[in-house]
Amino acid sequence: MPASQIRGDYNYQGTVQFTGTVSLPSETVDENDVKATAEFAAANVKHRLPISLTWGATSTPTTGDRAVIVAYKPTRLVAGYVMPITAATSNAAASIDVLKSTGGAYATMLGSTFSASSTQTSKAADAVTVGSTSAVYLAAGNHAIVRVSTSGTAGKLPKGLAIDLRFEEDGQ
Repeated sequence: MPASQIRGDYNYQGTVQFTGTVSLPSETVDENDVKATAEFAAANVKHRLPISLTWGATSTPTTGDRAVIVAYKPTRLVAGYVMPITAATSNAAASIDVLKSTGGAYATMLGSTFSASSTQTSKAADAVTVGSTSAVYLAAGNHAIVRVSTSGTAGKLPKGLAIDLRFEEDGQ
């Protein structure tokens, strides 16, 4: 017996019961379709954690490390941006890396260290290259730091580094 097909848009009042599998086209259900009182299991919720810091505000950044996050649950780095208030000149640069703790040692979370150099424009944010899948994850209880290293003449280094990172906590 051939299956019945409904073509076009229909509005139903009441309950519709499906006895088999239903497939919806992608992006047909959005947050406006979810009841305000709906409860979601914690495993289905991913928390985005924006972390912003300035290094040197309006002065030349100094070499050093800063802790930025301690993971409560498994957490991954999803994006990052660096913006110098005043770009470096000549051959001076500040290298920025995001590192995760791995039981006493640190390992990079970036695909490559970001260099704030004379190729950057003042007050323009540039994206960092996030590392491979395994590199970007922090285990629960581990932490991440930002490490800045400078090279070149102090007067030619970038000034006021704004560093913006986006982490996502697994909903487990």
